[in-house]
Amino acid sequence: MNPSFLMFDHEIDLVFQPIVSIERPEIYSYECLVRFTDREPHETQETINFIETSGRALLLDRRVSLRLLDSLNDLSFLDGSPISMNITGHSVSSTTYLNWFESFVKRIKEPSRLIVELTETLPISDIKQSRIFFDFCRSKGIFISLDDYGTGHSHIERLHELPFRGAKLDGDFVLKWHECEKSLSVAKELVELSESFGLTTTAEFVSSIEDINRARMLGYHNAQGHFIGRPECNPTPPTELLKNLTDQGMYQ
Repeated sequence: MNPSFLMFDHEIDLVFQPIVSIERPEIYSYECLVRFTDREPHETQETINFIETSGRALLLDRRVSLRLLDSLNDLSFLDGSPISMNITGHSVSSTTYLNWFESFVKRIKEPSRLIVELTETLPISDIKQSRIFFDFCRSKGIFISLDDYGTGHSHIERLHELPFRGAKLDGDFVLKWHECEKSLSVAKELVELSESFGLTTTAEFVSSIEDINRARMLGYHNAQGHFIGRPECNPTPPTELLKNLTDQGMYQ
């Protein structure tokens, strides 16, 4: 696989998946996800992992950000709902990336519309530099959430070291939490930590009303997954989406 294809803008498409409040009919955000035009959707994560491990994480993060800029600045898109995007631990550890990100944020009409989800397929290598990145985001009203809690390097140590405002439970634990005690234990652990750290929590890969009810019972704030809405280039508008979820019994 040749990572140089990332230099060509047409090779990347962006899709958006809704994240909603569990307790009330409200949009939390729409997550921006990458799709590669020369890859099948199920090959996306494998491709991203290859790009990151081949030293091109910064390139991918910049490319996605630039493609997202028009959507962020179109305040009619998704009725102005917040939009979240993934940034790697490698990028937030980089002075070069911070300098670039600062200039990128200057081009956003309403920076507080942006939510950063920090992924750690590649670990944070410089906590001090990462704190500078966090401080900058906080000064612009940009919310930072820890992605994929419970896997890789995304665990309790990061919540102690950096001032996250949210955390997302990795979807593999949601897929297994009905029959696997360990998965349920990790899900409970994140809720307990959220109470200590003041975090907004999200359960992903939610695929049924049973998952919604489990997440609600455990104390999660938000849900994401195919039950809520699939990733699409033109996702269902917020008002229609929330009505559909209400009709399906999510909100009583």
